[in-house]
Amino acid sequence: MKCGYGPGEELAEEFGVCPVASITSLDGTHGGMNAGRCCWMIKGTHCFNETQGSVIGKIEICKECEVYRQIKIQESQNFKDFEDLIKLLDTDDIL
Repeated sequence: MKCGYGPGEELAEEFGVCPVASITSLDGTHGGMNAGRCCWMIKGTHCFNETQGSVIGKIEICKECEVYRQIKIQESQNFKDFEDLIKLLDTDDIL
């Protein structure tokens, strides 16, 4: 998303690196690095300049996000949503 919260980026230095950068179990999903192209599955993401909570608490916001929508269109039939990805994650990453 080029949001500035990646490792070594300006906002990350001030507020911390977004957790999508360290979730390796989703590396390669939708062609992304770590959880970068399935951020809706990770708790504590830095979206809209605030830290989000659990996946259950933020999923409706994510479904309205332009990044989510674009990836869903790009991936079409290969799109992996909540039910598909939950099996790949540790519960600590989502709750």
